[in-house]
Amino acid sequence: MIDMNALYYFRHLARTQNMSRTAQELHVTQPTLSKSLTRLEEQVGYPLFDRVHGKITLNENGLFFLDTVDRMFMEYHDGLEQIRNIAKQGLGSITYGTDVPTLLEQTISSYILKHPACRIREFQEPVESSAQNLIDNKIDFALTTRIPQNGKLSGIPFISEKILLVSGPNTRMPEGNSVRLADFFSVPFICNEMELNQSQILFFCQQAGFEPDIRWSSCDGRMMNELLMNSMGIALVPAHTILHTWQIQGDTSVQVRAIEDVDCRLTVNLLKRKSGRFSLSAQEYLTFVRKQLQVLAQQWPESITVFD
Repeated sequence: MIDMNALYYFRHLARTQNMSRTAQELHVTQPTLSKSLTRLEEQVGYPLFDRVHGKITLNENGLFFLDTVDRMFMEYHDGLEQIRNIAKQGLGSITYGTDVPTLLEQTISSYILKHPACRIREFQEPVESSAQNLIDNKIDFALTTRIPQNGKLSGIPFISEKILLVSGPNTRMPEGNSVRLADFFSVPFICNEMELNQSQILFFCQQAGFEPDIRWSSCDGRMMNELLMNSMGIALVPAHTILHTWQIQGDTSVQVRAIEDVDCRLTVNLLKRKSGRFSLSAQEYLTFVRKQLQVLAQQWPESITVFD
């Protein structure tokens, strides 16, 4: 296979027809340029330059080959431009996995409104499933609460947010903006599995020194709200959900308290294949998501951090 650098060197040299000038302009040594040209001529099977008294001149073979290389580079750049336009216009497809689907609920609808032709497919799945789907090339990326130990994958923090304690309007709560989680050892917990699963609630409560009584668990956020409104228990809820569900809409029907005795924080990571790069459509979408989350973080900077 012919090296693209060799073609680039040849194209430049064909125009200058001067080895030292070409090497200087391309920031390579003259021996490197000479070896690249010799190897290219061997691969083509014909000399591309005539060499007379230390000077080189593009010959008939070289003129024909230059025309071919020029067209190839033109098609290459045209193809790149078309791909970029597809991504910018949202004409591509995006497939990803996540174990925190509520994080992108608002973002997905906003993106589709802006790019109605884009096809987005979300797999709501455990971290292990997303990891395997990435390895099998079935998804573009994953947003997960853990980074699995796998040599084929890499992960970086995407967003970090506080977990807060939420109760209904009639639940007796201490005065002030914060509470000790340990003080709620005897209160039933309500779990929305799409935001914070039972094992995560268990972890935070164990840090506070008790085993929680998770009385209700569901994947339906409306069910959790109904149970909260009827004072059937309390919930641990990520900051983005509190903003989207209650505060942005001016709903004061719930009581929200920060947790002071345990560092309750959820970090969502961007998981990708080590060996690959994001598609342009995926890059465009992730850039859009990050900007949307940054707007959200500006409303509650002490509770939400978005990483670049």
